[in-house]
Amino acid sequence: MKIFLEKLKWIGLALGLFLAEQAGVFVISFAAVVKTIAKYGRQADSNHLLPAGPVGVGLAVLVELGALALAVWLLYRWNFIKKKGLNWKILVFGLILSYALVLGIEQVASFVMQLEDKTNTSNQQAVESMLSYVPAFFMIIAVAITAPVIEELIFRGFIQQKLFRNPWLGYLFGSLAFGLAHTPDSWGAALAYIGMGAVIGFFAFKYKRLEYGIALHILNNFISVLIMYQMISLPW
Repeated sequence: MKIFLEKLKWIGLALGLFLAEQAGVFVISFAAVVKTIAKYGRQADSNHLLPAGPVGVGLAVLVELGALALAVWLLYRWNFIKKKGLNWKILVFGLILSYALVLGIEQVASFVMQLEDKTNTSNQQAVESMLSYVPAFFMIIAVAITAPVIEELIFRGFIQQKLFRNPWLGYLFGSLAFGLAHTPDSWGAALAYIGMGAVIGFFAFKYKRLEYGIALHILNNFISVLIMYQMISLPW
């Protein structure tokens, strides 16, 4: 019973943090909906929302920072983050190699999606639909910083390290759960997200440093946000 309750604790924390991760996006989306309805009334179109006002954006930022602060506290509270210094050589070269591997998986996944007559994943479409009413700096905070930290704590911390005694089983289940949490709507999308989760998880698992997984996840999401806002482009 004690072991069961312990596992239940980690599952509850994971679900709670997952909801906390979505809270800021919910606040800013709700603010955009309210502003649009206030201006257009019954003619308001949910597919063409007005940008959220400063109050809504400010409140959403506070919610995101609060969720981030909670995640960081939990990382240190349960010693997922080690106090000893990082091996910067491993971190830098590992990031380069791992990110290249993620890009390779995404290219294969994109090819599979084309065979399925899909052009994008449902998760990516949901994020891109927010670009018209969410400022870039909020997306950087929410998608490129808060989400990676919380998701790594959930999937590579709680699930990979706490729910399973066998580390390899935890790694495999964490990668699968990470992919499914991004609601893949095709085999290509599943390959993209489960594959990315596997690469991030292995980078953290091999060196037993959750920080490495967080850094890789932040790098991947940060570049994705810059691409979405057309600040940078990839050569393919």
